[in-house]
Amino acid sequence: MRVKKYTTLFQRMTMYDGTLYLAASGGDPFGLFTYRDGRIASVRTGLQPEIADPHFVDSAHGALWAMSIKDIVRFDGHAWERIDFPGHPPIR
Repeated sequence: MRVKKYTTLFQRMTMYDGTLYLAASGGDPFGLFTYRDGRIASVRTGLQPEIADPHFVDSAHGALWAMSIKDIVRFDGHAWERIDFPGHPPIR
């Protein structure tokens, strides 16, 4: 049996609504994750495309914020939204 080795590099973490969120901008796999009950799970925002290579995650003013080099996403506890990144063309 072959076991896949992961090289995920978690850059930042924050608590939001009782869940720990992790941003991984390097390694395999990379993306936005949650850590709950001793398990790490990938976050699917439902945005097209998903946020790629996030290096920052934080919670402020009742929302969760994640950012990559050209992308900002916000979660208000119910829905995700993409915020246009100043100085870059919109991601759609």
